[in-house]
Amino acid sequence: MSTELLAARGAICLAADTATLVDAAASRLLSALVEANGVDPSALVFVLFSVTGDIRSKNPATSVRTAGWKVPLFCVREAEFDASPPLVLRALVAFRGGSDAEARHVYLDGAEKLRPDLFPGAADFADASP
Repeated sequence: MSTELLAARGAICLAADTATLVDAAASRLLSALVEANGVDPSALVFVLFSVTGDIRSKNPATSVRTAGWKVPLFCVREAEFDASPPLVLRALVAFRGGSDAEARHVYLDGAEKLRPDLFPGAADFADASP
């Protein structure tokens, strides 16, 4: 296993704050990050989730732990700023990869607007709804 430490970021917008949607979004985002980066789950170092203040029904770390992920998990509340989009779940995944590997970031279900540098066609988050 390589010792090169890499990190990939991702986010997903939820349609509403329900435990079922948090479960689905957290698992989908983590799976997409692992797949996009070709990461063997045993190479995961940790996953840090953050949620906007309007996501209160369930902790996404609990969601993925219950789904069977065996990796250190943690969740924090996202800082609030004027015009920040609602119902956003973010993830930072640290993993071991090859020395030539480059992290691939994943933004889903409207979260592309959070990173116009990666998704030039996405709308500015201040002007778009999730």
